[in-house]
Amino acid sequence: DNSGTLSYEEFLTNLQNPRVRVHLASMGLAIPDADMFFNVLTAVNGGADLRIDDFVSRCSRMKGTASGIDLHSLAYQVQLMHAQIGRLTEHFMGRPDRHRRCAEIASRTPATAAVAQRVEVEDILGNEKP
Repeated sequence: DNSGTLSYEEFLTNLQNPRVRVHLASMGLAIPDADMFFNVLTAVNGGADLRIDDFVSRCSRMKGTASGIDLHSLAYQVQLMHAQIGRLTEHFMGRPDRHRRCAEIASRTPATAAVAQRVEVEDILGNEKP
């Protein structure tokens, strides 16, 4: 629609075009699950639509198959996040004062809330670096 963005509906419509499918395949992009593919592309910006230049950039990073090191790296990152979430959960369980502190952080402006939240999380986790 010349808006400079790609909606999910536009993506699905264009994906039905054989020329588009052939072009994507020539780039090494097989799209067996259109829903999952578009969700992965839009997960970074959190919006429903995707800017065309972001679509092209993200597609180029998704082409080909994942290597073993890619998968192991991803699994390692997931394990780190899981461990950090576990420590945060333990830290906040049964501590109403900490729940109030989280509500205070959440009520700040987005910029100061993000900084305050990062400082608090680093404090809880002992300044660990993932």
